[in-house]
Amino acid sequence: MKNVEEGSRNGYARSTAHFIIWLDKNKPEIINDSIRQQGQPLTWSYVRSLLKNPVVSLPPIHFDRLSHLHFLEWVTGLKKIDGGELGFSSLNGHKSSLKNLFRDYKVPVPLEFDSELSVFYAAIRREKAKAAASGSESTKVGKDPLRFGLYQALTQLLLKQSDKKFQFAQTFLVLSWNLMCRSKNTVNICDSHIAWAEDALTIMFAHQKNDQNGMRKDPRHIYANPFMPHICPILSLALFLAVTPLSRDSHKLFAGEKQYDRYRKIMKAFYDLDDVRDVIINFGICPLDLGTHSSRKGACTYCTSGSVSGPGSVPVHIRAGWALPGVQDTYYKYVFSA
Repeated sequence: MKNVEEGSRNGYARSTAHFIIWLDKNKPEIINDSIRQQGQPLTWSYVRSLLKNPVVSLPPIHFDRLSHLHFLEWVTGLKKIDGGELGFSSLNGHKSSLKNLFRDYKVPVPLEFDSELSVFYAAIRREKAKAAASGSESTKVGKDPLRFGLYQALTQLLLKQSDKKFQFAQTFLVLSWNLMCRSKNTVNICDSHIAWAEDALTIMFAHQKNDQNGMRKDPRHIYANPFMPHICPILSLALFLAVTPLSRDSHKLFAGEKQYDRYRKIMKAFYDLDDVRDVIINFGICPLDLGTHSSRKGACTYCTSGSVSGPGSVPVHIRAGWALPGVQDTYYKYVFSA
């Protein structure tokens, strides 16, 4: 169970619980009667609690009765809240959840089952590509990268806010940009991870998505920027610590529970401010198209294509914590500086 992150496990449980509830309504013979509560229809919260703490001897379904067609019937009927079609990444996430269900209950995925799913998903990918080419679906996947010019503008506006929560958000954003890291890595920075190496502040990541065992021990170096103080990570960190000293009860730089959610909610409220929204729109971006991952996307894209003499691909890969295959199409783009 430890090989799946808690966030991923929660996402898998949400998806699979919906699938099992659908099976209970439409294919009840597949449900294991032993999990029923006095013969009543299954509830989503109850099924989700079972999936979050799976008991191998008590699977929620009869795996031998489950066909790939059952799953495909369910997943192709899913819609967004606004009634639109799900993107390929969302559909692929549901497939990952299904495979995790097999894994949790120690049941091997049948070869034919897996093969048929792969064929179907390949067909979906082709159809999505054709729909994007015809203009009937958006070509964009995920949130927009945070372009350098907009990054500068937002950090300046954050510094002008009087509430200290915005200093937290500004520091979180500037560190995430400079470290090219996932928001979860920023959340988990501890005081023991921070040190000085000559003129650089170093931050060590003890655990990363592509380094689950913490084998990589190379610290990331970040430097002061006296020419652009609004994006200087050293100044941002100093201002944050001036208004929010380190907690005696926590070793984390950003102490407290659910700091990722806190950052996300603060930035959402920040984007709703009239002057901030106007700045974002002037850059040709909808505020709703910016997310917590936008800073990582933006920093990586800026380093790989925002300068005629930027760093090589290998340093960028190391900094971003990428496995080499599969990232170029997402992050290596033609882009203009702003």
